[in-house]
Amino acid sequence: MSEKIIKLYKYRAFGEFTNDIIVKSSLWYANPLKFNDPFDMNPSFRQKYSKREIKAYIKDYILTSENTKNLSGPLQERYRRVFEKQSNTSEKFVAIVEKIFKEQISKTGVVALSKYQDSILMWSHYANNHEGLVFEFDYAHVKLSIDVFPHKVDYVKELGFFSYAAFQAERKKQMETILLSKYADWAYEGEYRIIDFDHQGNKPFDKKLLTKIIFGLKASTENMQKMVKLCQENGFEHVVFEKAEKVEGTFALRMVPYEGY
Repeated sequence: MSEKIIKLYKYRAFGEFTNDIIVKSSLWYANPLKFNDPFDMNPSFRQKYSKREIKAYIKDYILTSENTKNLSGPLQERYRRVFEKQSNTSEKFVAIVEKIFKEQISKTGVVALSKYQDSILMWSHYANNHEGLVFEFDYAHVKLSIDVFPHKVDYVKELGFFSYAAFQAERKKQMETILLSKYADWAYEGEYRIIDFDHQGNKPFDKKLLTKIIFGLKASTENMQKMVKLCQENGFEHVVFEKAEKVEGTFALRMVPYEGY
């Protein structure tokens, strides 16, 4: 699921919410239901299940779920009977488990980063047509945890159907695939994701992680100088500043030191 990388990039337009990255030393964990790709984290599940599959799933769920695994034997048995009664048809089972899945996705927060700092398309799509900026984060010394460390997104042509009746080990694999898969056409983004299953909105990060800010090819002097000042006033004096320039005769960008302050 993970690939050890060092530096990742956050493309942004200048503005109040971007300033919060510095002022609040925080990143925004977005709601997946509001992503610009309606297929992202919105998988297809098989809709028909046998009674044997349903009973086996319920037994495994009770033994492994954080909500029930520590209950006493009698309480687990009572929970099992209620669950089976409420799920006595394939349609009822799907409705219950689908609700559980959607509730989990609805409270999950995601930070999207890129392995590219010089993608012309990314600068156009996510940094206000090259008028914005890019934040560089260095994760060389961050532990491999899904809610702190970024994980690589896989770009695929097909996902197929997932199963609501999967046991815990398989459910974990399914969830990783759902969270870290996008359609192949998005591969230009080179995306990595930090995922928190219980938080959306701003979340603080260690200031040492932010190592560089790159200003866009068309960024205004006013915006660049304001960002430099903001960093100096909020404990980011260590941050290096660069400016994107066009490489003449090519479709390429190069980064040079920004010395306008």
